[in-house]
Amino acid sequence: RPLRLAASDAERLVAEARLAWPREACGLVVSRGAFNAGTPRVLYAGRNVIDALHWEDPQQWPPPTEGYVLDPQILRAAQHWLRQPGWILGAIYHSHTNGLARLSPGDLRLACDAHGRPHFPQTVQLLIVLARREAEPEFRAWQWNGERYAERRVRVTPERAPP
Repeated sequence: RPLRLAASDAERLVAEARLAWPREACGLVVSRGAFNAGTPRVLYAGRNVIDALHWEDPQQWPPPTEGYVLDPQILRAAQHWLRQPGWILGAIYHSHTNGLARLSPGDLRLACDAHGRPHFPQTVQLLIVLARREAEPEFRAWQWNGERYAERRVRVTPERAPP
């Protein structure tokens, strides 16, 4: 079953990715229940703080054109909604500016603990692929299936898509 992404959300994510380009954009989607078009949701544009980490230790941290680390302040800001009954961390999104249309090894390290288990198993990993600032974007998504991240098709739909 494809992940339905509301056209208004897709436009916003693409705008964020273009604004951040050539750096990777990143952020969160807090949703009431599973993240899909038509469900109540709040998007939090994040700040990619990998610059400082890369500057301190370039062997461990890639440059901001090749990776991201979401500013922890964004998760704190999202806590208001996450404390409400039925609201969850529906998606973590980021962009790839190198044309790579899959989760990178670095993305998987961020998403999982040292044992390869996801920090947020119900959370979709949403990727905006934008090889050039004005390139046609591609959306890709992965969700934990109990053993690994499995890819889900993404379909951009009108705002009020039926369930």
